[in-house]
Amino acid sequence: MGFGCEAGFSAENAPMFAAAHALAPLDWAVIAGYLVGIIALGVWLGRGQKSTRDYFLGGRDLPWWGVALSIVATETSALTFIGVPAMLFAEGGNLGFIQIVFGYAIGRLILAVVMVPYYFKNEIYSPFALIGNAFGQGAHKTAAGLFLIAGTLAAGVRVFVTCIPLQLMLGWDVTSAILLFVGLSLIYTAIGGLK
Repeated sequence: MGFGCEAGFSAENAPMFAAAHALAPLDWAVIAGYLVGIIALGVWLGRGQKSTRDYFLGGRDLPWWGVALSIVATETSALTFIGVPAMLFAEGGNLGFIQIVFGYAIGRLILAVVMVPYYFKNEIYSPFALIGNAFGQGAHKTAAGLFLIAGTLAAGVRVFVTCIPLQLMLGWDVTSAILLFVGLSLIYTAIGGLK
């Protein structure tokens, strides 16, 4: 399977591409510093968590703008950083995608101001718990199951797209890049929680 065939690289010649575009020691230092920093941030932010409630609700002490930023950060992936510029600079591309960004901002503001206080007040940890409270456990399990299926498929695409640049930079096979990325992501998420 080729990636950007017009640029002359593919999965098969990723090691050759990586060797021809080798990263300098400073590049590696920046990447290593970022990875260590992001894990340290997760450890630091997760230090006061003692329960599932703390993990999912951030200790109930986050300001609304912090919750909004956390939601946006959760929904922003490498697919956003790789896909949006590709859409903009492709032949016939335009700034039409920017309207989604405005929708994100407005939607997240409404969620943070209207829904988050309700979640905190009623000890609700997820939208699925809200659905369960309103419509019963059958609806809760159905919604959660559908989200798990859709979320798993979407996460697979996001992880794969994220690992294409890793593969090209490091010359590794995609499986190794995926294992590195997923491993670091699991550590950061498991420790950090909502914060």
